[in-house]
Amino acid sequence: MWALLQQWMAMWVMFTEAAKVCEPVLFLLRYFAKKPCPRASLANETLRLSILEEPLITNALEQSLVATLPLIAYAKRREGLSTSTSRTNTKDSDSNLKDAAVLLLLLSFFGDSGVTRSMLHRGACDRKSWGVHGTEEMVTACADGLTERLVTVLKNTLRLNWAIGELEGGSLIEYKTYSSNSSVYIVTEICRRSLLPQLSDPAKAYWKRQRINFICHIFPHHSSLEKSFGDVGRSQLLHIEQLVQDFNGGGNISNFSSDSLIGTLHAASRFSIALQCYDPTTWRQITVHMLKDSIPQDEATPYWVARAAQRKSVQARMFGDLDGSDAVLRTALQSVKDSQINYNRRMRAEYGRMLRSLAENQVQRQDLSCAWDTLGDWSPIDPQHPSPLENLVQRSIESAQGRILQYLGNFNGALDIVTTLLSTSHGRPLLDGDRLYLLSRRLDLLCELGRQQEAENIVRGLTADIDALSHRSDRVWDKLTKAKRFRISVAALRLNQDQYEIAEHCLEDLRNSYMKYEDPADLDMVNKRLHLRLCLIRAMISHKQCNWADAESRRAEAFNLIRLYGLNNYESTRAIILLSIARVRAESVPVMESCLALQILVDTLVHLGPQHWFPGMNQWLLFVLRSFEGNEVLSATDRMRLNHRWGLRGEEALQVCYNFTTCSV
Repeated sequence: MWALLQQWMAMWVMFTEAAKVCEPVLFLLRYFAKKPCPRASLANETLRLSILEEPLITNALEQSLVATLPLIAYAKRREGLSTSTSRTNTKDSDSNLKDAAVLLLLLSFFGDSGVTRSMLHRGACDRKSWGVHGTEEMVTACADGLTERLVTVLKNTLRLNWAIGELEGGSLIEYKTYSSNSSVYIVTEICRRSLLPQLSDPAKAYWKRQRINFICHIFPHHSSLEKSFGDVGRSQLLHIEQLVQDFNGGGNISNFSSDSLIGTLHAASRFSIALQCYDPTTWRQITVHMLKDSIPQDEATPYWVARAAQRKSVQARMFGDLDGSDAVLRTALQSVKDSQINYNRRMRAEYGRMLRSLAENQVQRQDLSCAWDTLGDWSPIDPQHPSPLENLVQRSIESAQGRILQYLGNFNGALDIVTTLLSTSHGRPLLDGDRLYLLSRRLDLLCELGRQQEAENIVRGLTADIDALSHRSDRVWDKLTKAKRFRISVAALRLNQDQYEIAEHCLEDLRNSYMKYEDPADLDMVNKRLHLRLCLIRAMISHKQCNWADAESRRAEAFNLIRLYGLNNYESTRAIILLSIARVRAESVPVMESCLALQILVDTLVHLGPQHWFPGMNQWLLFVLRSFEGNEVLSATDRMRLNHRWGLRGEEALQVCYNFTTCSV
């Protein structure tokens, strides 16, 4: 190996010196021809390649092949390799060398990140997508812009294995295994340094585009079409980040616009986990910005404009800009109404997604009646025969309607909807976002209805999956937002079962992860509400254990989060927290001062009435009111007013578990 390294270094020095006065590829061939070779027949076959015809070659692919083939031949010669006995004629030998050449060129532009075997396999497979009729369609790799020769190699297992074997045998690529148990093919540094300077600028641009096309083709675009969307997408985020860095470094994304690239950016912006350079907040902002810039304004289709608008509206809402989200949506909705071009089932489904996003903004403003009406404005083009894509949008709208019922206190109606939706998600992995979200909501609703045993059966049935995810090296179970929501729901269940240590353990890692964020702007609205819910559960753990000092400090922490995160529209939650803090302090505060403060809180709660933005808070209120019995700070009349207005029913109400559910985007 050391001898090989010396030969490569010598070749590089001579190549650099000669590049100033002669054509690099011709010089490289002359250098190869001077070296002694035990396989003269192979050298003759390689040198037979029509290098003298290079001035006639204008195609970037052919130019790059001409520059690469001698490199492969030289590496084979230095290792003493020969062609297989099944490939005896010169034509077959040239073709097989080209197979190895196109694979080497592709791998060279992936740098140190390399390519896994599964990526090569996905590159050969057709990509799933939604067609204009709202049905599943298969998009070929060639349609996504990959060169036909590369696709042919990837699809043919024998040819791919032979090409990999040739490159490995010539020490041009190596197979590395990392601590994360991922194994990748990487082009050796000395090979890249020898190969890339030989390529012309058009050839480099061509293979850079091939790399982008390859990444966009293998990245999953639709979670509804791929059960492994989450795992596969997260495994490819590193390559998406490199693509983002390329364009942020001065590349013009408009020069690379394609449906495949736009779809990839749209899908990547949904992931809450970013690797290396970007945190989730910056990641979403960058990908959504690139998504907008990637749509050519002169020929942008209404469909892609609608998808970009819907994604941008979600991002704006996630960071608390409801007005900005509304503005984007209303402009796009009006554009769709005014333009009847390409208005098909796929476009109708995207229109439904935008309406759902608009309704979500209305929910965040606590305008539930308007949100319900907005959701009711959408239906499939043919309600009797909806397309599969329209069915998925209908599911999303029904899920949003179930949440509205939950916020209105109709827990049975909400549970029926969630149960129906979950029945069609069986077979998907636990980390599937849709399934995790529905499981969390079902746990919350069952606890709200006092059906704790059913909730326990759900968690028990998922024990094996949860244990497996907890031991994954990528720590996705700790990072994924929907996984956090599910774990908080499980912690609330353990609280209701008086398993305080287990509940604390479920929340410990999550609390530590939230404490790392010093700036509130680093968290989106979903995680802000999850953090608040976490603090409420911790406060109740201390309360039920009669640890009053901890209970007060934890309630104070929750109250401060409401102010810090700008969640002041949850007035009832804020008032209940203050009421419970006042009860703890009642013994040390003058009676008259306490009565004045409590009277304001009571009037506020009577005015607001029962609210379920954090379901279970009314039961916490009942618990606090009972603790005021025998204390003159809160009069019996005020306790009766609250009981009547909030519909609290004494011991019967106490059977409903103390559970705090946050509304989510």
